[in-house]
Amino acid sequence: MFWLQVEVDQLAADRESLEQTVTTLEESMAALTTRLDEARDRERLLLDYPDINGPVNPDLVGRCIAIKHHNPRFGLMVECLPHE
Repeated sequence: MFWLQVEVDQLAADRESLEQTVTTLEESMAALTTRLDEARDRERLLLDYPDINGPVNPDLVGRCIAIKHHNPRFGLMVECLPHE
């Protein structure tokens, strides 16, 4: 009977260890899910409001040429920009 009690104690210890591992994994999964949701929110904001983080196209000459095509009054601005 002694060996049976030892086996039961060992199984109980294994179960406790596995339950702790499951709890740790659930906490990790919850944290990762939160991070994923935050990343999706940031991505959505970047797509909805790209200019918040700076110009999408930092090429000023290209931007000015695009403006020139939309409004001829900006033609002088394009001519005054330094060309590389």
